[in-house]
Amino acid sequence: MLSSLNDHDRMSNGRQSLHRTCPPPMILRFRSLFIVLVTLFVVITMTIENGAFQTADAQAFVSVCDRQPAIRDAIVAALSSRSTCASVQWFDMFQIRTFTLNNANISSISADDYDGLRPTRLSLIGNNLTVIPPAIINGALNRLDLRDNNITRVNENDLAGAHQLRYLRLRGNDLSAANALHPNALD
Repeated sequence: MLSSLNDHDRMSNGRQSLHRTCPPPMILRFRSLFIVLVTLFVVITMTIENGAFQTADAQAFVSVCDRQPAIRDAIVAALSSRSTCASVQWFDMFQIRTFTLNNANISSISADDYDGLRPTRLSLIGNNLTVIPPAIINGALNRLDLRDNNITRVNENDLAGAHQLRYLRLRGNDLSAANALHPNALD
C-alpha cells in the first residue's frame, strides 16, 4: 500500500509539473482561435495583387460609370455577370484577366479610367495613343498589344513596372526612339 501511495504521489507530481510547463488546454484553444480570427481579418481586409498584398479600399474605387465611355463599356462587356456600369463592384475588377479596347478612339488612359484593372493581357490596337499610358502598366501584365496607334517614342522607363511582360506588339506606330526595345517588338 505504501508503494502504491508513492506511485500515486509520483503520478500526481508528474501531472502537476506537466501543467506547470504546458498551458492548460483552454488557453491553447483561445490562442488557436485568436490566430484564426486574426488571419481571417487579414484575408478579408487585404487582396492579393501580383504576389503582393494590397489593402482593398472600396470607398476609393472610381465608379465604372465615371470612366471614359469606351473603357466603361469594355469593363461591362468583360464581366459577363454584370449588365450595367452601376452594377460593377470593386472586387469584380480582379476577374478581368483579358482586356480589349481595340479601335475605341482612345488618345489617353488616366489612372482613374484604369482603377482596379490588372489584366494579364491588354489589347489597345487601332487607337490614338501617342505614348504608353503609365496607368496600364502593372506587374501581372504579360501581353501588351499597341499596334496601329500614334506612338512616336518608347522610353526604357515606360515599361519598367511590367515585370512579367513577355509579348509586346508596336507595329504600325511611328517610332523614332525605341532604343529600349527588342527588335522583334516592332513586328
